[in-house]
Amino acid sequence: MASRLATLLALLILLSGCAAPPPAATPAPSPTHDAAALNVTALLDLSGPRSPKGDAQRNALQLWVDQQQSRSATPRLKLRVVDVAGSDARLLIELHRIAEEDLADAVIIGVPTAADETLLRAIELSARPVLFTVPLGEPAGRGAGGRWTFGLAPTPEQIAAVDRALLPAGPLAASVSAIIVSDESPGAVRERTALQAEFAARGGAAPTVLRIQAAERDAFPDRLRPALAVRVALYFAGATGAYLAPARLLPNPAATTGFVTVLSFLTDASDLGQLREAAPVTRWPGTRNIVSGQYDPTTGTGAAQAAFARAYTDRHGPPTTQAALAFDALGLLAYAADRVGSAPERLRGRIESGTFSGVATSYAFTPSRHAAFDASDLVLLAWEGSQPALGRPAFAVPK
Repeated sequence: MASRLATLLALLILLSGCAAPPPAATPAPSPTHDAAALNVTALLDLSGPRSPKGDAQRNALQLWVDQQQSRSATPRLKLRVVDVAGSDARLLIELHRIAEEDLADAVIIGVPTAADETLLRAIELSARPVLFTVPLGEPAGRGAGGRWTFGLAPTPEQIAAVDRALLPAGPLAASVSAIIVSDESPGAVRERTALQAEFAARGGAAPTVLRIQAAERDAFPDRLRPALAVRVALYFAGATGAYLAPARLLPNPAATTGFVTVLSFLTDASDLGQLREAAPVTRWPGTRNIVSGQYDPTTGTGAAQAAFARAYTDRHGPPTTQAALAFDALGLLAYAADRVGSAPERLRGRIESGTFSGVATSYAFTPSRHAAFDASDLVLLAWEGSQPALGRPAFAVPK
């Protein structure tokens, strides 16, 4: 028995000596804070179910970085882009990680998340300026988290005012029926609520609201089709890609009089490629400054906007408002850091005490105003050929 155990033990020792050693674990390099740079992290949806995707914003951020490689300003800007993949939980995790590991001096958020108390608390704990490039309400006054939160995009109320202005006012308002389609995502709820309030403030008939969940999208055209017999303004709240099947929605747009579709500010750029024959009756809110031809050579007005539109188009096609806002986010942070350095508290103070002329609009933040999109630059856009253009009136006044 003892000899058998000795033989077995010797065999095990021999086999263990011949076996390959386990591979050594090489830790992945972690991003580090560069004390000599302005460290910026952009949290975008580059994958996942949520829309709009952050590709246009990422493209614009990279364009800004590439154009500023020769900047002599101090500190230089160091950009890190993170895909949160449509997950609010991951968004919160990344904010906590940024704070705990000191990964960034400032943050850009370009996803249509619920700007609730949980998110504001995470922003408060991060203690860094957080710039949103998607619509949210005025953050100033919403606790300590609001002190660090800045909205570059137009507010839902600004968007609603432009959208509602599409319809005739006064007694003629009753000649057009309004329908709001909402998927009830956080961004959609904000847009729908603001639009309903705008209708109520202006008087006239209240819009019909169609709440369409994911399982009901196939039935959406059938629910809508009876309304197309009258003059209709159809408003989409939230991501609209699932509804933009023009062949089903508008079998013959050219023969459909008195109809217009108003897309959400959150429309993904890829959705616009589905418009096809519905393009003449489609509008969406955005900045006038991405429209070509806005540059006035006699005054120099619009030179920066024209240069951005040209550079972006050369790389990626016509720019979107979201792309222009992302470009401005880096520009604003660099502008502030050039003057006060990259310390988060000083950055926050500089942002809320000055003005900045961007390509999407001009921003004038104050301690009590952290949503600073200039409403005069917000218009309804339309397609002309393959380029965005200023939308023309959709409804003629009846004679």
